[in-house]
Amino acid sequence: MVKSYDRYEFEDCFGIVNSRSSNCIFFNSSHILTGHDEGVSLWNVQEKEIKKKLIVPFVPPYYFFTYHVTYMCLSEKNKNILAVGYMNGSIRLFDIFQNKILSTFSGHTSAICKLKFNKGNYLCSCSKDTSIILWDIVNDKGMYKLEGHTNAVNDIEFLEIENNDVENFINNNLLVSVSKDGLIKVWDLNIQMCVQTIVDCEDEINCLVVNESNTRLIVACNNTLRIYKIDLFSNIKDKFTNSKIYITFLSVIKRPNNCKVVNMKICLLVEDESGLRPEDSSFLIPQNGEVLGNAISGDQINGINENSTGVEEDKKINVLNNSLDNTNKICNRTSYSINGDNNGILICCSNLKKIEIYKINSIQNQKKSEKQRKKRYI
Repeated sequence: MVKSYDRYEFEDCFGIVNSRSSNCIFFNSSHILTGHDEGVSLWNVQEKEIKKKLIVPFVPPYYFFTYHVTYMCLSEKNKNILAVGYMNGSIRLFDIFQNKILSTFSGHTSAICKLKFNKGNYLCSCSKDTSIILWDIVNDKGMYKLEGHTNAVNDIEFLEIENNDVENFINNNLLVSVSKDGLIKVWDLNIQMCVQTIVDCEDEINCLVVNESNTRLIVACNNTLRIYKIDLFSNIKDKFTNSKIYITFLSVIKRPNNCKVVNMKICLLVEDESGLRPEDSSFLIPQNGEVLGNAISGDQINGINENSTGVEEDKKINVLNNSLDNTNKICNRTSYSINGDNNGILICCSNLKKIEIYKINSIQNQKKSEKQRKKRYI
């Protein structure tokens, strides 16, 4: 006797706000963009409902979970343009207001790890296929592919050299990349080659962050944060390759656990008008609505409202105060700032739903603390 069974086929799913493989970004003060499955949703934070969906009309048959959104990035030049990377390696540019696809880029063979716009008309993408591609979004074409890593490229960042005589972006910029192979590479976009490779990380590098003045680079390994000095006008050359050394090791910070850091953000601190001490400084929510600016919960740091809606405002939020338990400071102290840098905090988001905060002291505050130490010894 032959028993017959009903054939069940997948049709749709519902209730997903944001996929695990995708990031979430603020579009403005009252809307956020989330990636789920093959689509991107524009949510109204105050009304808690979806206002718009950006969906790619994939033609069946195709396997579900193949075209999942892996990363999203807003253009710095035009905030209405959204770049979305997918699991299959494709990249699509959306016009959020017109709700249509502007361009489709196909150059990677694996999932997109990170997308980065420059201040102009170029988009850089890195993938698990170990390659980096620079795209021209105006002419809808790929400029070139950078290959040199032996494992997935996790993060990328532009290093712009300020030069008024050179207007071309490619002739006036460097690119730094980190990978699971533990290498930090500096690429010259003019000659399309790697000009420096740093090999001093034993573990894989998950992400990186560069300060606004392009003088410091921080990379996150499994249990450490490594700080590097950036000198874009360096005259020091390598003995073997005779190429310039742009990045040199500065110091290392040991983290309290081995969880993976998935994202980092540097927030500048603002001195309180009432004349409080440096430990009582406060920071302003970034006007561009970054996710990390409002990702701190009241249970982790004293002084933050638990019912915060993430709306942009000019009110100062007290972050660092004397009520913090000093016994919880596990990381070691290191020198970070240079002349001209302000006070700040480094916020690290891990994959274990934890947020780590490291205080950044300016040179002026470092000198004050050194004087206080000398007085104590006297």
